[in-house]
Amino acid sequence: MFKNLFKVITLLIIWLPFFSCSKEDKPKENRPPGEFKIESIQYENQNYTVNWTSPSDPDDDLITFDIYIDNEKIVSKTINQSIDGILPYNSTHSGRIIATDSHGGNSETNFTLEMPTSEILFFADIEANFYAFDIRTREVLWTDKMNAQLRQLHSTIGDQIFINYEDLSSQDILTGEIKWKKESTFHIQYDSWNISTDGNAIYRKLHDNGAERLDPETGEIKWSVSVLESKGPMGFDDKNVYLIDRNAPDLKVYDKVSGERKWSFVIPYEIDEFGEQFGHTPIIHENKIYLRSTSGFLYVLSNESGELLWKKRLTSHISNYHGNESVPILNDNDLFIVALDKIYSLDKDTGNTNWVRNLGTRVYSSPFLYQNHIYFSSDENLFCLNASTGEIKWTRNMPTFLQISPIVYENIIYTGGNGFYYALNTNDGSDVWRHPIDTYSVTSPTLVIGESEEVIYPSLNPSTN
Repeated sequence: MFKNLFKVITLLIIWLPFFSCSKEDKPKENRPPGEFKIESIQYENQNYTVNWTSPSDPDDDLITFDIYIDNEKIVSKTINQSIDGILPYNSTHSGRIIATDSHGGNSETNFTLEMPTSEILFFADIEANFYAFDIRTREVLWTDKMNAQLRQLHSTIGDQIFINYEDLSSQDILTGEIKWKKESTFHIQYDSWNISTDGNAIYRKLHDNGAERLDPETGEIKWSVSVLESKGPMGFDDKNVYLIDRNAPDLKVYDKVSGERKWSFVIPYEIDEFGEQFGHTPIIHENKIYLRSTSGFLYVLSNESGELLWKKRLTSHISNYHGNESVPILNDNDLFIVALDKIYSLDKDTGNTNWVRNLGTRVYSSPFLYQNHIYFSSDENLFCLNASTGEIKWTRNMPTFLQISPIVYENIIYTGGNGFYYALNTNDGSDVWRHPIDTYSVTSPTLVIGESEEVIYPSLNPSTN
C-alpha cells in the first residue's frame, strides 16, 4: 500500500508544475515591427537621399535598420530614418530597408534609385588638355592630357566618347576610363583629325592617306579607303559616306557598309592663301548634296548619281583656316552659308537669295541654328542673327580661336573664349556662368545628354543632333 502511495505522490510532483501554470504565465510571443514606407527620395546631381516612415512596434522594442543597395549592405543597425550616398549618373539601383526589433522580429520595404541624367560638355584647350565638364555642377568631371594638340571633333555612341589625337581612344563619358585604344599610323604634334559617328559606327579621317570605318565596341577597322589629306569631317546619310579628296580635288562617294566606291564629282577650285584645301563637310538633305568650294561656288548634286543640279557663285573665293571651313546649315526651305565676311540665306531648292548680311569681319566658324536664330563666332565677336530676316539681334565681344563653333541647348549658348568656357543667355549674350581654363579653347564643344540619348554637336560635325 505504501508502495502505491509513493508512486502516486511521485507522479503528482512530476505533473504539478504543468497543472499549476496558467495561460497567463506562458512567455510572450514577440510581435514584429509594423509596416513602413518610403517617404521621399531626393536627388542632387550624383547624390541621393532616402527618407522613410517609422514603423510601430507592438512591443515597444527598439528598432534598427539595415539598408541594402543592389543586394549589398551599405548601412547596418542604424536608428536613423534617412540615408544618403553617391551613385553614378544614368544608373538605376534596387534598394531594401529591413527594420529589426530587439527580439529579432523584422519587416521590410523596397525602393528604386533612378539617378539623374548626366549633361557633360566636352572640349579641348590649346595646351592639349581635354575636358569633361559637368554643366549640372559647373565643375570639371575629369580631364585628360593629350600627346598632341586636339583641334578637331569629338563624337559619341552610348557611354563612350571617341577622341582622336595621336591615337584614337574610346573613353567612358563619366570617368574618362579608356575602354580601348587604336594606334594611328601618323604622329603629328600639331594636328589631330576628325571623327564622326552615325550611332552604329565610327568614321575617322586619317592624316594623309585616307579614311576608315571602325567598330565602336572594339575599334576594329571594317574598311578603309585612300584619299589625299582632306581635313574636314566626312559626311554621311543612311547609305553613303561622302569624302572630299584634295588631290583632284573631288567629292568621292562610298557605300557606308562595304566601303565600295560609287561615284565622284570633280570640284573646280582656285588656290587661296592656304592652298587648295577643302575642309568643308558635305551636307546631305532630301537626296541632295550641298557642297561649297574655296572658289566661291555652292554646288548642289544628286546624292544618287552625282549629277550637278544647280550651282551659285557667292564670292570670288572662300578662305579657310587650316583647312577648316564654315559648314552650311539647313532649316526648312532655307540654306545658310557663311562666306568670307557675309552670311547668306538661300532657297535650298533654287538657290535664290533670301537675304545677305555683311558682318564686317571674316568668319570661319560654322553657324548653329536654334529657335529661328543663328549663332556663330568670328575671331573677336559672337553673333546672334534672326534667321528669317538676317537682322543682327546682338553681338558680344569675345576673342576666341578662329574655328570655334558654338552650340545651344535649352536657351544656353556654350562656347570657348579668352581664358574661359562660357554659358551665355540666348536673349542677349550675357553670362549665365563662366569657367576659367587659363588658355584658349581650340575645339568646338559637344554636349552629351545621358548615354548619348541626345547629343548636341556643333554644325561642322556631321554626326546627327
